[in-house]
Amino acid sequence: MTTGWTQEWPYHVFTDPAFVLSLLLDPDEPLDQVCNCDAFLDIPGEGRWTATIFSVDEVRRLLDRWRITGESSYFTGVDNVIVREPGIDSIATAVRELVEDGSYDLVLVKCDDDDSPDPLETLAEFAEMPGAEITDEHVRWAIYQHAIQNPEVHRELRIAVTKEPVHSLAAAVVTALFDHVPPSDRPSWIRALPRRMRGFPTRRAEEMAVVEAHISGPPPIDISTWSDWLLRRVAESTATEATLTKLTTEARTKRSRNLATQRLTTLRQPPS
Repeated sequence: MTTGWTQEWPYHVFTDPAFVLSLLLDPDEPLDQVCNCDAFLDIPGEGRWTATIFSVDEVRRLLDRWRITGESSYFTGVDNVIVREPGIDSIATAVRELVEDGSYDLVLVKCDDDDSPDPLETLAEFAEMPGAEITDEHVRWAIYQHAIQNPEVHRELRIAVTKEPVHSLAAAVVTALFDHVPPSDRPSWIRALPRRMRGFPTRRAEEMAVVEAHISGPPPIDISTWSDWLLRRVAESTATEATLTKLTTEARTKRSRNLATQRLTTLRQPPS
């Protein structure tokens, strides 16, 4: 690792005379293998920008997985930056070039200014709740629920999640958001949470990948370890008779078996 890096939890920070780069990383990830992370770029007197950084191999890995699951045949994103090699030094080099040629203002997303309002206040106004008592966590949850369903305020929502004082509430927001963002965005939302709160959202993201993988295609080999939520979601979403048949006989809960039976009956009905 080159000089200039410091660890300022939860970030690894690279300080350059022209800018400060902060990367939100998993504490267990080797620094020379970082291939998918959120980045914040601060330029003195200019403000802050944000981006999600991917390596070429990580993009290829995601596309290969999506080809199998049928999720997507392309890769896109508003604030994505793709670098040739993994590792934080490779990321710092790319960001330095963006700053030196001035293209950061076109490629990255401006996320705040010194005089910008609190992101939660912005979300409250968007939810038509101006002046809401945002010190009340129940009020904040109502504001978050509105924002979750509206991608145009997801940037503000991400900042609010990183600042949410009730960590269990932040985890609930991230988990609820998974139905409203592309699969490639889920890891970056999980990384916005404190490390100790990432367990359940990580498991739920993995389960959602299983759901998406079984919308079509061959049935799963083993469902004995599936959670009740996963059993129900696959039963609700799959369009494959073989998968539904397996659920009607092997699902652990009566509710899941009945749901699969109902879906199977519906699929087998001739069109009217």
